[in-house]
Amino acid sequence: MDPRKITAIALPLVALAALLTFSSFANFKTDRNTGHPDQTVSSVISADKDSDNDGVTDSDDKCPNTPAGVQVGPDGCPVPQDPSADDTDGDGVPNAYDLCPNTPWGTPVDSHGCPR
Repeated sequence: MDPRKITAIALPLVALAALLTFSSFANFKTDRNTGHPDQTVSSVISADKDSDNDGVTDSDDKCPNTPAGVQVGPDGCPVPQDPSADDTDGDGVPNAYDLCPNTPWGTPVDSHGCPR
């Protein structure tokens, strides 16, 4: 067989194997039904949890209790719906969600805008 054909077939398979191995998709658990030999084996795939359903998994979520319907950034924290949204104290938490709206500038805050 022509080595170019082997490479053309093998390369995409190797890339797919690497993707599945090194991505969070490969982070799954299986549950096998072991019983009578003619029973089927069932697998359950469970991805990382997202407790607040904001689209960011708990392992990557810096704001794990984001209220429902709030738009979040890649870190799971609220982002202003509009670039001109008010954030009076400049802590990165919009006034609409800031439980401590007068935090001193530069103070590290939690997902509610309150000092840590």
